[in-house]
Amino acid sequence: MNWLTKLSTKMPQKISPKAMPNWQRHLSYPSFYVCLGSGLTYLIFQTWVNELTFLINRWVLIVHGVSAMVIAIIFGAALPIHIRIGLHLNKNILSGLSLTAVLLVLMVSGQLLYYGSGDSREWIITAHWVIGVLSIVVAYCHIVLRSRPLKGG
Repeated sequence: MNWLTKLSTKMPQKISPKAMPNWQRHLSYPSFYVCLGSGLTYLIFQTWVNELTFLINRWVLIVHGVSAMVIAIIFGAALPIHIRIGLHLNKNILSGLSLTAVLLVLMVSGQLLYYGSGDSREWIITAHWVIGVLSIVVAYCHIVLRSRPLKGG
């Protein structure tokens, strides 16, 4: 029995194919867009415009942080239901695990940016925005394209 099967063995007999409750779906998309938009706004102004007043910079980062916290809450709520059902049904495994990895790296790098030391700040900033931009592709693949089930599992 592989590790994916072990995670999903105690699922109820009848499982709805609609794995994510409406409240999670309706809250996750706008939160992702707000987080993405505020992150891209910060990146563009910091990288290419080089002028963002302290007040605007502060509010962009506040919006980014709050939307990231909402995403973290939705992610935590998705773990016991949405992810377990996906594993049990053997659906969207590759894109789901990729999205999980991307979200975890973004959460850790975000915390390192806030609480970490100054020595590593520059490479953490770069890693955070590169992975943040990559999250667009990963989320698109998970939501729209849907990955194929794993074979032989």
